[in-house]
Amino acid sequence: MEPNGGAYSETLNSRLGAELLKREVFDTLAEAKVLVAKYGREYKEERPHSALNYATPAEFASRC
Repeated sequence: MEPNGGAYSETLNSRLGAELLKREVFDTLAEAKVLVAKYGREYKEERPHSALNYATPAEFASRC
């Protein structure tokens, strides 16, 4: 594990809980899987990150 991997996991888990799990009531396991996958894509690909100077990962990658 990376030295700061634990902090990343804690941040993701905190946001996942606050922004998805505590707001949604899932009717089926399939629905939960779809919504969690959608959240993961948005979090990793579309959402600006402070660690990337508030760029999305795609914007950051295109600059490198």
